[in-house]
Amino acid sequence: MAGILDSKTRIMDFILTDEGRRQIRDGDLRISFASFSDLGTFYSEDSGGVALDAGGRIYFEASSRHQDRIVVESQMGVITSFATSGDAGSYELGGEQISVSPESPAHAYETTTLTGSQVVEQSDDILTSITQNFTDNQLISKEDVFTYKQGFTLSDENIVFRPTSSRPIDMTSYVGTDGSYRPPTAASLDAIEFDQKFSHFPNFKFLPPINSKSSGKLAGKPTGVYANLNQPEILTYESLEETLKGLEKHEIRFDPTSRDNNIMIQPFEFNSDTGTVRKLTIVDFGIFPNKRGTSSGVHVFFIGKMLRSKDGSLKFANLFTLELDV
Repeated sequence: MAGILDSKTRIMDFILTDEGRRQIRDGDLRISFASFSDLGTFYSEDSGGVALDAGGRIYFEASSRHQDRIVVESQMGVITSFATSGDAGSYELGGEQISVSPESPAHAYETTTLTGSQVVEQSDDILTSITQNFTDNQLISKEDVFTYKQGFTLSDENIVFRPTSSRPIDMTSYVGTDGSYRPPTAASLDAIEFDQKFSHFPNFKFLPPINSKSSGKLAGKPTGVYANLNQPEILTYESLEETLKGLEKHEIRFDPTSRDNNIMIQPFEFNSDTGTVRKLTIVDFGIFPNKRGTSSGVHVFFIGKMLRSKDGSLKFANLFTLELDV
């Protein structure tokens, strides 16, 4: 966050927000984009939409607010800390629990932890209040003068998938000969080191050790024979479709939409049985060519949970696959 100070001494005053300090501590700070806000700018009724001269005004120094945290950060799917403000009150998300403080001044210091069905009942308010943090920053935007389409509209607000005993998983395959039901565990999943969904990342490639190449040679000789235990990498969109064949799907259209299609997605899981909320993990699987040739490509994401099995290995349980035809 930055604030404009006296132009004769300093032009900009930069500080790291609480979220920025947390990301530095965890080694996650990556500065990729910049945004500008007129939150502290003063407009008068007769200024014609132009900010008045701030040279003679006193301003607070730049400070950290809970609205600065727009993207809900999580570690292993568990939310670290997040504060929101909505119509039903102020929400505090920490760990997997949700606490709500009422808006009434008489009960300003009372906090109630949501449990069970309350989490699902107030899920819409919680999600709306998260997006409200983005609005409260009052970011300065611009319109694309080369198109009449601004923003976007969803063709469907809600989608409901109803699993059965055979879809998306055939549960009969987990019934033993004695008739007992033995559901799959995290141990039955492939470790992420061998999972197809991670095979495109450089640090998950099969890289057997080799000797340094000698003069005039293109590559060095392998130090031995090593078995490639990785699942084959998915290189084409047709191969991806084959892995998703037979699964339930639904198409959502963005019409009208902007040319940039700048979309921010945060998937959550609200569990009424445990009264908890978790941010799901997103695996960016890359962009595949559009078969119809009508766009720049199909951006594929796997969305699910990171699990730790009893042997300590990390597993990824894919809940659904998201395709953005950009």
